[in-house]
Amino acid sequence: MVSRLVKRVAIVTGSASGIGLATARLATERGWAVVGIDVARERPDEEVVRASGGAALHADVSSPDAVEAVVAEAAGIGPLQRG
Repeated sequence: MVSRLVKRVAIVTGSASGIGLATARLATERGWAVVGIDVARERPDEEVVRASGGAALHADVSSPDAVEAVVAEAAGIGPLQRG
């Protein structure tokens, strides 16, 4: 069980636009720290994810090494849950 004092972390792929950006905004509104991942260089999600206490990362999720780096970054922000 995660304490209510500990911020939950959401890893959101494709967070620079569309459904990914909407998901990042919703998670932020609900109090989650968002680690937003996208291959896009222009990041309209950057302000949203940083305001949540998270991070906007440039990564290609087809690369296992990139995914490992993203998970490590997210784990440094708060506890991760699988679900």
